[in-house]
Amino acid sequence: MTDIIQKTRVKNKVFTIKDNSNENSNHFHKSEDITSGAVAVLNGKKDNELTRANVRQNLGITTYQQGVPDPYFAEEGDIHLQKRTGPMAVTEGGTGCVTDFDVRQNFNLIGVDLISKQEDDIPLNWANIGTGVVYIQHNDYLNEQPSSSGFLHNQVYGDMVYQIWYAMGGLGEVYVRSGTISGWDSMKNGWIKMHNQNTINKKLYGSELAEGKTAEIGNELLDYTIFRFCLKGKGTNVLCMRDGEYVRGIGGYSDKTGSTGSATTYHVNCSIVDETSLNCIACNQITHQFESEYSHDYYQTDVIEAIYGII
Repeated sequence: MTDIIQKTRVKNKVFTIKDNSNENSNHFHKSEDITSGAVAVLNGKKDNELTRANVRQNLGITTYQQGVPDPYFAEEGDIHLQKRTGPMAVTEGGTGCVTDFDVRQNFNLIGVDLISKQEDDIPLNWANIGTGVVYIQHNDYLNEQPSSSGFLHNQVYGDMVYQIWYAMGGLGEVYVRSGTISGWDSMKNGWIKMHNQNTINKKLYGSELAEGKTAEIGNELLDYTIFRFCLKGKGTNVLCMRDGEYVRGIGGYSDKTGSTGSATTYHVNCSIVDETSLNCIACNQITHQFESEYSHDYYQTDVIEAIYGII
């Protein structure tokens, strides 16, 4: 008499386990693949021969968790194959998830606030965290943190780390930095701002700034290399560039026609203070007046009324 003990699906093949003997103490088992032809991995095997290692090897089962009941066996030598009731953990070679959404979320988002102290914000620690996305939800957890919160995409190869910071809120700012175990590259702990239409030609300062006075710009000052200075009561802007510890530039126009008219130039010279402020050293204009038979110059001190960051 042949009794069907159990049907189970292993690696997309359905096996029927049959009892072909009348003696329960030393019975034989038979395995048939009822979907794609005969597979006799269990044919002629006795109970004491049906070890986990034996059957697992024949069925191509390679992943299981040490100390946890085998997903296909209840006890050693038991032919009653079992179906796993939950997702296979990552440590077992699975995804640890049930749905496609959870799989993507689990494998992309490493965690939240994995670095929470500025002294720990070094490439070596990020290299140990590995590739993936980390959400930083508190301000000042990172050195020169670009915004109060944001998503940080961490890419790692060996001891090299490349990061992209996506700021939450604001103007959609994106920052990048890179480094090795020696430290972060460039100034500001490596952060470099990637400009977009919301940050190009952005107003950084909107009050009067006279010679000898200081304008507080903030952390954005070093995000820009080129600036546009607007002078009070003037129709011409001064284009300035940051070079080292100074922001300097010149602008002007001419309305000279023939032997008469004038040519005016505007001059701005500022020094950078504490990487966040500009001290106005000089802001003036010189007008060269042309007459039919002679020319002369006029000098005048000007006042800055607005500063824009270009790029």
